[in-house]
Amino acid sequence: MVTTILVCLALQQQISTTPKPIDGQNQTHVAAASTPTVAMLPWVTRAGTDGARDTAAKYINAVFEKANYTVLPTTGTKKIWEEDLHQSRLIISPETDGDYKPLPSPKDLLALGVAMHADLVCAGRAKWHTRSIWVSLGPKTKSDCTVDVLLVDVKKREVVLDAQNVKADDTKSESSLETAGALLVTMGITALSGGPADPHERKAAGNALAKAFGPWLQNSTRKIN
Repeated sequence: MVTTILVCLALQQQISTTPKPIDGQNQTHVAAASTPTVAMLPWVTRAGTDGARDTAAKYINAVFEKANYTVLPTTGTKKIWEEDLHQSRLIISPETDGDYKPLPSPKDLLALGVAMHADLVCAGRAKWHTRSIWVSLGPKTKSDCTVDVLLVDVKKREVVLDAQNVKADDTKSESSLETAGALLVTMGITALSGGPADPHERKAAGNALAKAFGPWLQNSTRKIN
């Protein structure tokens, strides 16, 4: 029964580790560094308070730190992406859903990793939805966060995480979110403060990111041919 529920959740949230060939890339060998590095495109965030976006950024960095990766400066990553690889300009904080673009392809992220001599490449986006609901004691703020994450291992030519439409709210208390709480404490985020929406959006972000990064932390991979 538990297995069936987990499988259904994985299908709904589209967290995939199934092999998916990508054509058009020559085999490239990247020299191993003493400390593995990750080239991370600036995350695209839609809506959300400043505090929620800050919490998301800190959480993502904490994930890579926990996995013993050094995150390369995103300013250099963005420059190489747009100028050297001639990709479209990144819209980091889109104001409309129309500007909330899909994640880049694994093939393009692989090219970025090769150009930066990185071990891993990360692209992601997050959006929040906050509303007021009525409960027996009056109005209550409710927030949820939906994230998409793509991770590419450059040397192995593998997609190690393809998480799409992973959604969590600010009230989930299931076992799969224990990692979120542990990392938030590690980051020193134990007391969430701010306006009415801020603490709810911070918690929703941590919960969604914990669910999205889980498969990678379990060393799931898929090959890029």
